[in-house]
Amino acid sequence: MNIESSHEPSTFLNQLIQMLYLKAHQRNAGIETAERSDLIVIDNAEDLELVSRNPDTFTKNYSSISVLGTSRFNTDGDIWRKRKEITQPAYNEAAKSSRTKFVYDVYEDVLLKQKPDSIAALQTALFEASVRIFCAAFGSQGSPAEIVAQIDDLRHGLRWLQFLSWHGERKRELAEATSHVTEVLDNLTKIFSLDDRNNEIWKHFSQPESEIPQYSPIEELVMNIFAGIETTVATLSWAADRLGTSRQVQQRLFEEVQTATGRYDYCECFINETMRYFPPIPYVTREVQQRTRLAARVAEPANLVLVSIIGLHRNAAYWSQPDVFHSARPEFMDNTYNRNAFVPFLTGPRVCGGMRLARVELLQGLKVLVRHFQIERTGDEVHFDYTLAMRPRDKGAIRIVSRQDL
Repeated sequence: MNIESSHEPSTFLNQLIQMLYLKAHQRNAGIETAERSDLIVIDNAEDLELVSRNPDTFTKNYSSISVLGTSRFNTDGDIWRKRKEITQPAYNEAAKSSRTKFVYDVYEDVLLKQKPDSIAALQTALFEASVRIFCAAFGSQGSPAEIVAQIDDLRHGLRWLQFLSWHGERKRELAEATSHVTEVLDNLTKIFSLDDRNNEIWKHFSQPESEIPQYSPIEELVMNIFAGIETTVATLSWAADRLGTSRQVQQRLFEEVQTATGRYDYCECFINETMRYFPPIPYVTREVQQRTRLAARVAEPANLVLVSIIGLHRNAAYWSQPDVFHSARPEFMDNTYNRNAFVPFLTGPRVCGGMRLARVELLQGLKVLVRHFQIERTGDEVHFDYTLAMRPRDKGAIRIVSRQDL
């Protein structure tokens, strides 16, 4: 078994995503579907609000990434609050309007230098740009190309671990995937701790070692990179995928960007619709700690609750024509959408801490894309690549061309 070449995890995880899309479609059609008694799938705003507002009753369940250790993203209570303070001030500062031009310039610099011509090449460029912005938020120049290569390698191991979390004990595969992830974490530790360009970020993440029990700088740092960058790369990749379906949409976005009025209503709507249609985090799981009544059933202790972001974003109770991608969706253009039915960054006290920075990156990254590139899609079939975040898989259907070469 070779965890880098085997297609078994990818096939299973992509089928899981397809199942969530199918379930949402069946719900809209009034078709009842059966589910496991110990796994509760929720896709309505009322249950989501209950789950998100009661983190002590519905605790995080991230067994699939436990090999990455402990971080802000898989802890609860006071420890979570302490870990949040490691990064939150930096995220808030990086999202200020005074930093917007810097974010735009980074995306423009990387994309114009690399001139990506495919979704795979675009994802590499987007990841490098986002890594540079992430490192800069903590005062470092970073070493983006090396970090991108290691994080991309890490995704192979995490894909296997996510797959194994659904399939019980498969000891040999689990040992290989764990070894693979451990090796990459060691490589990343060297990159961050020994490279002078990363001094400030390593120092920042090393400071809490004496304050938080069993704290590891590399574990906290890597999970913040994943959480802060994967979703941005995924959303901009899906945006490129959707741009390829319509020259008219690209032209309208291009004209809005070129007018430079400071208002980007259509761009913002397009980004929102992309995240609604293809949520970068398609679902999250929570473990029930005490008996609680949900809309359709009672959740018992030890039950797993799968919050289907896909199902919520495709629920006909909240969206008109939910299975249609509408670049100028009225709910977004008119600002009438249900806030509890659109949660690409989740909601409640555990809402994504990097949401504001992500929003800045998504708008500036999209502006660079539509200003400097044209995108064509040669087919209608959509392929998923799911590991922690859901990206489009490159099957050669997307052609990206620099406007300078037209």
